[in-house]
Amino acid sequence: MPGHGARSLAGRREKETLAGPYFHVVFTLPQQIGRLALQNPRPIYSILFRAVSETLLTIAADPKRLGAAIGFLAVLHTWGQTFTSTRIYTV
Repeated sequence: MPGHGARSLAGRREKETLAGPYFHVVFTLPQQIGRLALQNPRPIYSILFRAVSETLLTIAADPKRLGAAIGFLAVLHTWGQTFTSTRIYTV
């Protein structure tokens, strides 16, 4: 049965999670900026992480949305040898 292993793994790991809701948000760079990161990775990724952080914190703090101070985990993901698909995954 396809996907059965993933579901059973998720079930086994569920007891290790914290009680409460989680949100998974993905931020994707346009390919043109992803290509710039090949030449200048440190400043491009620094700007990207800062923008992601400010966006999440600002939206979460808005009383019309969540009205809370949040914490989050952010992971940079690039794939392929051309680095044309750059994303930050957050939880």
